[in-house]
Amino acid sequence: MLSIAVQPPARVRPGSILYPPLIVQLSSEHDLYEHLAGYWTCVSLIHYATGQVIYEQMDGKAADSAHPISQTRSRGVRDQAYFFFPDLAIHAPGRYRVRISLMRMDYSPESSPDGAVVCDEQVDTRSITVEESGPNYSRPNSQERAFIRMLRDDGQDVPTPAH
Repeated sequence: MLSIAVQPPARVRPGSILYPPLIVQLSSEHDLYEHLAGYWTCVSLIHYATGQVIYEQMDGKAADSAHPISQTRSRGVRDQAYFFFPDLAIHAPGRYRVRISLMRMDYSPESSPDGAVVCDEQVDTRSITVEESGPNYSRPNSQERAFIRMLRDDGQDVPTPAH
């Protein structure tokens, strides 16, 4: 199941890097560790009211491969991974969501001989309002801060808020 572990800010200035950064978690009741190499996510900017994809208004890392969550942090089971988007920035004022799509390579006999890309799941962030009077960042809640610490401990270069 794909879920948002750390939501981006609800309000931001145009061109500011979203802080807290978007972090998405993949969980399963089954051991998915051996299958993680075939999964990745990509993000799209979505117009809040219409749901249409907005092109060329968001910069930053738009895709990430799965990073397994260490067994010590996931209760000894290999059933969780995360995807990290540290530098997303939205340039035009407006109200948006970021859509995260979980992608996988399908090499089953029913797919093409070279395999096929399948979108298994999608999840949208909360609304993000981009406006000139918006703040540069917002403060993550305690669960989000704990998840950000876990990424830093995992060696990820998590940005700090712009003041």
